[in-house]
Amino acid sequence: MLAGKTVAVVGDSSARMVYAAILRAVAEDRDAWRLESTEKHRDWAHKLDGGGVAAFVWAPFVQNVTASLPNLFKGHHSGDNVTSASSPSALVMGSALWHELWVNDVDEYAAALKALARRSKLNSSTSHRVPRVPTRWATDTHRTASRSGSPQSEPSRPSLPTSANE
Repeated sequence: MLAGKTVAVVGDSSARMVYAAILRAVAEDRDAWRLESTEKHRDWAHKLDGGGVAAFVWAPFVQNVTASLPNLFKGHHSGDNVTSASSPSALVMGSALWHELWVNDVDEYAAALKALARRSKLNSSTSHRVPRVPTRWATDTHRTASRSGSPQSEPSRPSLPTSANE
């Protein structure tokens, strides 16, 4: 399924857990999913069975996810002695925990999600357009006032493209 392809995961520690699950399923190194390092807040790249590559980009805030997309689709993901010069064939994004912990502003989070959605839908004549690839948002954006300690309402959920056909 991922033979010779690159799958990219961009986001916070929850997204990193999705990355670890991908590694556990299809990494060449059967222990790669453990991500053994004292430095967890970093980019990763690992070889997959069949010649593919999995790349993780540390992007704890939605704005970091948005900013990482143009470079991500230029290829050249490297780390841990693994390099891929191809754009991802599949993309998983997720980022909410750090916003919850450090910003705690529902309206700002909603605005950041809307900016990400706009960036992913830009006209093809724009040089910063994100190519259409199968994409998933892996962080639940549902937030309650009781969790945040804030009486603010929940953010609206802008629609992100979820497949190459949308």
